[in-house]
Amino acid sequence: MTRRRFRVKAMVGLCLVSFIFVLMRMFFWSFPLYRDEGAYAYWAWMMTQGGRVYVDIFEIKPPGALPILVGGMSLFGWDLLGLRLFSTVWGIITLGCFVMVGWRVLRNLRGALVCAVGAAVFLVDPSVWGHSIMLETIFLVPVLAAIWLLHGAVGKPSCCGFGGAGLLLGYAVWIKQTAVFWGGILPLWALWQMRRRHRFAAWKCGFWYVAAGLVLSLFWL
Repeated sequence: MTRRRFRVKAMVGLCLVSFIFVLMRMFFWSFPLYRDEGAYAYWAWMMTQGGRVYVDIFEIKPPGALPILVGGMSLFGWDLLGLRLFSTVWGIITLGCFVMVGWRVLRNLRGALVCAVGAAVFLVDPSVWGHSIMLETIFLVPVLAAIWLLHGAVGKPSCCGFGGAGLLLGYAVWIKQTAVFWGGILPLWALWQMRRRHRFAAWKCGFWYVAAGLVLSLFWL
């Protein structure tokens, strides 16, 4: 399969999966605010009015989702429909990340698209995402992007791959505290795979680049 043909098939497959995802989610667009999403939207809106995090607005969650929410709702509108549309578009971006990671890990386009279909169904489940946008679903994008970078860096050691993965994983932790699991287990898995392949020098270098990325993520505020 040529690269161009592969890209066409991947885009067609992703469009079909995204269409199914939108069909499943559009029935929730008129639902009232659910769980914490109203607080997140208000928090983001206050930031556009000059509000100060943890001073003018009380919230126990990390502030990493704020730039994403501000950008998304500024684009789609500061109302319920705008929040739902942003949630849907963010879901499509997430599905695209699933396809990229599925292809890189499985080396099979059908397998990658199956991963995306499973994610589309899983994300609409009320116990996971339902009709709301939650921090757990926002941090999926940087986590999946980090997996994509780490997997590539294991096969072909790259300071940009390791450092970028560390930066993305650190940012995911700033979105939701539970992402610290991914920020710990994924780099260890990648580095262990490299050590098993007798690439000790690259393993040591990769460790420091991931650590540097995690540390740099602390300064984005």
